[in-house]
Amino acid sequence: MKLIERINIGGNDFQGTYECEFCENQQNNPYGYNDYNYFKNVIPSMTCESCKKSSMSGVSSKEGQNE
Repeated sequence: MKLIERINIGGNDFQGTYECEFCENQQNNPYGYNDYNYFKNVIPSMTCESCKKSSMSGVSSKEGQNE
């Protein structure tokens, strides 16, 4: 996921709109924090609700799992 818009900014907290770089699905997140850890670790590990992929893994979170 990547942050495409910050809305309702208050101090270091914000709400954001994120877009999946794999399927281009957009989703809103009611909580974001403006610091290094959030941008370097939290956002890349967010899983897309549509394709279930994250920037860090690059693969679907359900791929490779035995049911």
